Amino acid sequence: MNIFLQIKMIVLAIVFFIFITYFVKKKKLQVKQSLIWYLTSFVLIVVSIFPKCLYIVSGWFGIMEPTNSMFLIVIAFLLLIVFLNNITISKHQESITLLIQEISILKSKPGGDANENISVCDSTVNNACNGTDTLENGT
Repeated sequence: MNIFLQIKMIVLAIVFFIFITYFVKKKKLQVKQSLIWYLTSFVLIVVSIFPKCLYIVSGWFGIMEPTNSMFLIVIAFLLLIVFLNNITISKHQESITLLIQEISILKSKPGGDANENISVCDSTVNNACNGTDTLENGT
């Protein structure tokens, strides 16, 4: 591999790592979800520093060209990211459904003060935002 290309790849991989860290610090990306991106950054740095790794991976999978093994690695990471995002979406969908059901029950509750129901709804929203699925007051 050309040394100039190798240096460019190392610099871009490090910039990508810094980019991820910036978004984690600004709280625009959760640490839990940033782990896969950190792993991707780490793999890019390793492949940039040690390009012979691609030849080894190519040999393991019986791939003739190292660039094709790089595409295989990238596609595998993208599939992993999509799968993890689908898991997160499913969890959020369950939380949203539970939240809608609890708010509907509180709104249809006969009697009681409307402001009391609103404050209970607010606590339900806060619980859902914090990741807890039920009301803390047991209703």
